[in-house]
Amino acid sequence: MNTNSNIIARRREILEDTIQHFNSNNRSVVNNNRRCLYSGNGCAIGRLIKDKELCLTLDELNGGWSDTSVVSVWPLLPDELKELGQKFLVSLQTLHDIEEYWDINGLSVSGHLKHLDIAKHYCQ
Repeated sequence: MNTNSNIIARRREILEDTIQHFNSNNRSVVNNNRRCLYSGNGCAIGRLIKDKELCLTLDELNGGWSDTSVVSVWPLLPDELKELGQKFLVSLQTLHDIEEYWDINGLSVSGHLKHLDIAKHYCQ
């Protein structure tokens, strides 16, 4: 089990990696419901899951309407993600999912504000 300081450091690392990786052109692959898929490299949470079969399973849950706040998703996540906390993962997923938070270069102004809010609440 990781210590609280290790968890905070890991959250910070994941948050920074997420904002460095994504921009408005690469941040999602969507299903028929226009929901982001865990499989592939377009999902902030899916990128963190090593078991790509699990990602495919998560894609299909609840008819494709599932995120880390959904009761059926949380128990299936790997322990190393669950130890980061559901609220952090939901915040990370929200940052990723909201179109207005991104532009061609990465975070938009509103995305930068959301990033700072997540960092303040979960990475200090």
